[in-house]
Amino acid sequence: MELDRRIWSDSYHALDNDTRLDMLILLEESGQLTYTDLKNRLKISDEKLDYHLDVLFNAKLIRTEYAKEEPLDKLIRKYGRENVKEEEKSKFVKITFINPRKHFYYKLTERGKKILQELNS
Repeated sequence: MELDRRIWSDSYHALDNDTRLDMLILLEESGQLTYTDLKNRLKISDEKLDYHLDVLFNAKLIRTEYAKEEPLDKLIRKYGRENVKEEEKSKFVKITFINPRKHFYYKLTERGKKILQELNS
C-alpha cells in the first residue's frame, strides 16, 4: 500500500538523516529498545540521541511505552505531577518523565513501520 504524499512530506525531515534511519532500522529489527540500548548501539551522546528521538517522535514515526504496567495516577503519586506530563497529540499520547532513559521503551508507530516497508520495497 502506497503512502500518501502528505505522510511522506511530514516525515521527510525525519528521514533525511543517517542516524535517524539507523534508529528506525534498529527499532524495526528489535521491536523495542531502551534509551541506553539505542545510545550504546549508535555510539552517540545523550544530547544527540535526545534530539534525534524528538525529531522521530514529532514525525510520529516512533512512540514510547512505559516499561512497567502502572496507571498514570500511580506515576503521578510516585514521581509528582510536575515530573509526569501527559500531552495528547491526535491519537498519540506523549508522557514526559523525569528521566525517560530509565523507564521507557522506544517502538515504531504504524506510520514508522509503513514508511520502512515503502523504503524497503
